[in-house]
Amino acid sequence: MQKYMKDNFRLVLQDNLIRICLYVSISFIFIQTLLTVYFFPKLPPLIPFINSRPWGQERLASPSLIFLIPGFFVAIFLINNLMSALFYKQNTLVSRMLSVTALLFMLLGILAFLQIIFLVF
Repeated sequence: MQKYMKDNFRLVLQDNLIRICLYVSISFIFIQTLLTVYFFPKLPPLIPFINSRPWGQERLASPSLIFLIPGFFVAIFLINNLMSALFYKQNTLVSRMLSVTALLFMLLGILAFLQIIFLVF
């Protein structure tokens, strides 16, 4: 099984679109993690975290929840790219779509994080 996955990852990394999506997603995760660590000590006791709620007390949450954003997106990144590697031989289009979807999730994650930061500062 391990050799099968290594071969699949080598094959997937030869696809330019998937490779670009993979590297850009990794850089988005890295940037978001750095920004989270940088801004965390400067955050107030409550931050506007749950943006789907109406304005007020219900929207506020503890700043420690801000670490959920990069953690959640790392999980999405890993799941999508593992599935992409598994499906590449059978269906290249699905594999590419999963990689692009992971990239879009990373982009939306950075935008959600920046929205929180801009509302605070």
